Amino acid sequence: MLVKMKNEKGITLASLIIIIIVLFIIVGISMGHTKYVKQNTYSAGSRILLSEMSQVQQLVLETYTKYKQTNNSDTLVGTKITYSKASDSLKEISGDLSLREEDYDSKATVSDEEYYYMLSSDDLARMGIQKSEEAYIVNYSTGEVMNYVTKTTKNGDLLYDYAK
Repeated sequence: MLVKMKNEKGITLASLIIIIIVLFIIVGISMGHTKYVKQNTYSAGSRILLSEMSQVQQLVLETYTKYKQTNNSDTLVGTKITYSKASDSLKEISGDLSLREEDYDSKATVSDEEYYYMLSSDDLARMGIQKSEEAYIVNYSTGEVMNYVTKTTKNGDLLYDYAK
């Protein structure tokens, strides 16, 4: 006795999985291309500043890790700055800072890692970034980095980043 199979039309599970994989590949390629196009809209000088800021942020995060391991505040490079100086420089970017001025300037409530630090070109050289004419305001615990000398790119984008 022969059993006739119905002639069913439709999509199989295997072909559905292949279609989904192909769509993910296409989306991944297009997202990478969009990032590449955005990076190329910056001038060479702006790309150098953005690259240096990324290096500074990486070094800040590495330094913070060393600080957490040793609990030695001497590992935090730079000069502690007052709340008002940090606030003035960062207000245009992030609005009001989360720390109140009286808390920030009081040594009893703020640890060394929570202060903002000014990194001069000499501090950057000690951290391994040579020949920089820039200065940065950084916060080791949050990974915030702001270029203090050149605050924006030629496109008007802020030279500010934080650990995500």
